[in-house]
Amino acid sequence: MKLSTETGRIGSKCCFILLFFFISLCFTSSLFALPINAPAPNFTLATLDGKKISLSAYQGKMVILKLGTTWCPGCRDQDKELLKIDDFIKEAGIALIQVFLDDPVEAVRVYQREYVMKSPVVTLLGDERLMRDYGVYAIPRLIILTPELKVLSDATGMTAQQIKARILQK
Repeated sequence: MKLSTETGRIGSKCCFILLFFFISLCFTSSLFALPINAPAPNFTLATLDGKKISLSAYQGKMVILKLGTTWCPGCRDQDKELLKIDDFIKEAGIALIQVFLDDPVEAVRVYQREYVMKSPVVTLLGDERLMRDYGVYAIPRLIILTPELKVLSDATGMTAQQIKARILQK
């Protein structure tokens, strides 16, 4: 009987520690964020048509980099927020790059028919290197880059107003 009581206490402690870690993770999205003013890691990824595009090609333009998937509810919500400021993105000449991390090409095409933007969107298929370089542990990630491709903001679940405000205060 003593052994099962001891085992129960250890199990309870482990569950408490895991629960604490999970809750901490939910409230500390900056835990995995790139440092502000740090250069964004460069990458070269394929478009839906197989063309290779590098982040460095956008030097000189402000960039909104969205990392997500087609099946993530939060990613869909993030795209709804981007749609609210679509005119602002287009008028400001901001490059919008969406990187889909875990999706087949056809799923991405179907998804993009749901979220049609007026501003040009560059759609890329992510890979494990990008996920490692950007420390992707939670999605969606919305990273705003300066024209020098330095991190201005790195967050999850930003509202349209927060995105616009962050860009304007650069």
